[in-house]
Amino acid sequence: MQDRKNQTGRFLQRVEKKPVDSVAITLDAPYGGGKTTAFWKWMNDVASGGNKVLFISLEEHPASVLYQEKFQKYIDPQNYDHLDDVGEIENKQELYDLVSGYDAVFIDSWQKLLEQVGRNFRFDRDLRKKFDGKMFFVIFQRTTTGKMRGGADTAFDGDIIVKIEKGDDFAQNFAWQDKNRYTMVPIHTIKYNIARGKTYIEGHNDQEIEPKPENHDSILDSPVIS
Repeated sequence: MQDRKNQTGRFLQRVEKKPVDSVAITLDAPYGGGKTTAFWKWMNDVASGGNKVLFISLEEHPASVLYQEKFQKYIDPQNYDHLDDVGEIENKQELYDLVSGYDAVFIDSWQKLLEQVGRNFRFDRDLRKKFDGKMFFVIFQRTTTGKMRGGADTAFDGDIIVKIEKGDDFAQNFAWQDKNRYTMVPIHTIKYNIARGKTYIEGHNDQEIEPKPENHDSILDSPVIS
């Protein structure tokens, strides 16, 4: 079995810890594409780097059996202390108070968040630019026509836009990048297999990965392509 270590970092590439503003990553997929599974695996990998992670789980409450099953399945025991969760947000100020104490924040989903903090809440103004040095992962639902709900402005403002290509079965579902400001290789050469939690890059194998440069301040303990 191939080592899954740092597969999220390899997929996202050399993501900086911004001195001003934060990095925003969006994920949308067709029904059954595996966006929730990808989210859990990415959370575990980010926590493995020693980052404090907050999961704002608005689709499945943390007290539910379904949530607890996923937690036990996808989160390594050594990462338990690095991951906190919340199942509801009262208002925008509560969101801000929560986010301030974490390195990375995962939100499932954007539409549910708007229902709780208000429809005038803006992805770029009220999230990405509200904080410095954080990483936001946000799931967006798709419309019946296959477009990302929340729309064109969000796709423009996100630093990394991830989508999922659904195969004939779950093992063939791959995440790919429609946009990535931090990639070191062409984004069309990168794909992430949801079921395996494995990143594939055309023309590069695992032995060609080098540690991140010492002067690179990254929120992920991630390897980059040399």
